[in-house]
Amino acid sequence: MTGAAPAGPRHTSSQLDRTLIGLVAAGLEGRRDALVGGLPADGDALLRAGGRTLLLTALGPALDRLGLAPDPAAHQTLAAATFLNADRNDTLLRQIEEVAAGLNAVGIVPMIIKGGCHLITGLWSDPGARFVGDIDLLLPPGSGAAALAAMPEGCRAIEDDWHVPDLIAATKHLPAVHKPGWEAAVELHTAVVDLPYAALIPTAGLFQRAREVRLGAAALLLPAPGDQALIAMLHGPIGHETYRAPALMPRDLVDLALLRARHGPAIDWPALQAGLRRQGWGALCAIQNRMFRDVLGVAGPFAPPTAREALSAWRWFRQLDTTPWRRLGAVWARVHKMGWLILRGPSVRRYYLHKLTRARTYREAWASLAGLPGRR
Repeated sequence: MTGAAPAGPRHTSSQLDRTLIGLVAAGLEGRRDALVGGLPADGDALLRAGGRTLLLTALGPALDRLGLAPDPAAHQTLAAATFLNADRNDTLLRQIEEVAAGLNAVGIVPMIIKGGCHLITGLWSDPGARFVGDIDLLLPPGSGAAALAAMPEGCRAIEDDWHVPDLIAATKHLPAVHKPGWEAAVELHTAVVDLPYAALIPTAGLFQRAREVRLGAAALLLPAPGDQALIAMLHGPIGHETYRAPALMPRDLVDLALLRARHGPAIDWPALQAGLRRQGWGALCAIQNRMFRDVLGVAGPFAPPTAREALSAWRWFRQLDTTPWRRLGAVWARVHKMGWLILRGPSVRRYYLHKLTRARTYREAWASLAGLPGRR
């Protein structure tokens, strides 16, 4: 891969992922000065990292905005990835409109969160840059049953825990639904995070601060910019247990960089930090500050951490780069989540006891632990 920037040294996969995140964020912002180091010498490895981090579709637009030219074969791959994803994103927007219009018909105006929100706002500078895995719609309190009933004909639940009422009541969304012809599953959220963490981002406050937009025939709500940032911050550490089992969340980190660049002082970062500290989660700000510094090449948005927060952030990054520690964290995360879930009611206990009798449970657990990337 060639271009105006010097080629950097060969990277491990962990280093390469971080280089790619920084490259995409700097490119989509148009900030060449934010690049951390040079481009990796191995262009093919960079493309593989793009697939691994789900940032491949953003790499072409990022390089273009930075004035960097990949080799012809890589350029074709990147252009095709972005083009195909732009077509998919257009289909996803029509799907969001279809689902939201159905909810509007029964008096529900949902809030679009995470990747779907960023598609609607055009946060990523190219319509094909942001890859979206599924569609997340946050429902007004008390509207879950009516929302499920309003799903289009042909939808079905795609998860095997739809029949566990105590589990559904304790987690952040109703069973994901899908139907033939859709590009992605739809998750109807009753909260942004699971019940034990609900105080971090109360649903009622999100609806008070949201603004309404139109998408074709449908009405939707968009979270306030600060709430979009908080949702991105919590998605990995709380939503996917990456606080206990550290892992990079590349799209969330790029989301945060672009939200900061677009909204500037409209996001009250000190207030976000104060709210997280009140709930005992100030270490997330210390982790994000270091991510901004080391991965994005810019100063973080939060105040310096306390000694305890700094120690927690040190543990997180040490674990991130050491495979045995990451595997220990993955076990810790699974046990922790199962522990609080089984206290929610008898249907959850029966569900987990049934899972423990299936060979598939152990195969999936081993595959997850064995596949954790780390220091090579």
